[in-house]
Amino acid sequence: MNTKTRHPDCIIFTREWDDHAVALKLRLSQIGISSRVVSWSNFPSNHRASISFSGRGETSIPLNLSIHPDQICHAKLFIFRKLPARNFSFCISANDVEFAKSETESFILGAYAIIAEKYRCINNPISGWLASSKPFQIELAQQIGFNIPSTIITNDPSKALQFLRDHPCGVVAKSMRPGMWITKNGNVVPTLARVINSEDIERNRSSILQCPVIFQEYISDGKDIRIVVIGRNVFSAYIKRRSIDYLTPDWKIEYYLNRNILIEPIYIPDDISYLCIKLTRGLNLDYCVIDLRRDSNGRIYFLEINPYGQWLWMDMVNNKFPLLDCFAKYVAKLLDINIKSCEKMHSIANYLKRETIINEARLTFSGESEEKTFFYFE
Repeated sequence: MNTKTRHPDCIIFTREWDDHAVALKLRLSQIGISSRVVSWSNFPSNHRASISFSGRGETSIPLNLSIHPDQICHAKLFIFRKLPARNFSFCISANDVEFAKSETESFILGAYAIIAEKYRCINNPISGWLASSKPFQIELAQQIGFNIPSTIITNDPSKALQFLRDHPCGVVAKSMRPGMWITKNGNVVPTLARVINSEDIERNRSSILQCPVIFQEYISDGKDIRIVVIGRNVFSAYIKRRSIDYLTPDWKIEYYLNRNILIEPIYIPDDISYLCIKLTRGLNLDYCVIDLRRDSNGRIYFLEINPYGQWLWMDMVNNKFPLLDCFAKYVAKLLDINIKSCEKMHSIANYLKRETIINEARLTFSGESEEKTFFYFE
């Protein structure tokens, strides 16, 4: 495959400072597949985009996102890494922000849906958006046979208090989506799962009334397991906590406390591996990350699935997780491109340096926003 062709084989849609998108572009280039990383980070403030319908069955989506429209038309595959943020740097009143955000999101999802209808996509963006819904993914996981912790999602404090009384061994409060919370003091706090008590509910009663919260039975004395599904490949990792904080059972706290996260391969039964693939397929996804928890009796529970979850860090901290190579070769398979040594996958340490990824990202995302820290977790 000639990587100097005018039109890239695939387009990677993302937003700013996405290490996965850049690393994938570099790896694809190494195996003879051309790609372009396209960021929506400054849309709509500094980027222009349109959807045109001719009335004669023709539709065009000229996106002024540092890429020529012809390259989009001739691409064979679209990879959706991150749903874009909405950037409003121009003057807009506070009263109009929410309306503008809603309209912009509808435009982007509409453009994505049209692309997904016309081209092969990883993941289908509409499927990814739907799969991000925790109520929906928990329901589907339960239907196909996963064990799930007892859960209630509510904005009714009295229901939350009753749920707490029904589960004396502990209850965890979780957000609907991963993100950051800005406190009254201006501190940025990750929305991690936390063990709560009745005082927490009473103290935050007014907030709960205005914002539904996930309350879930806490699986204590357990092991955290992260699953990465790429096509029909299932990788399972045991997350080793350096210290156990009962109030913050979410292992991602290790990262925010600047601790190295340790992982090692862990065996999961064939039936659990099958359920992971079945759930991924049921949500119409090509790849995803799934968080499980195994209790002290060996019973494995489904916690959540993320269609845009982070997995590159696993490849970087343990050479037994060749995830980037697996993803690149999955792309090659969809493009019907034969790759030599496809039967063996290699860890990222064999072909890419961290500094190379960072330097490429600086070129790719130059001028979009303040440089961000790489290798964060969702």
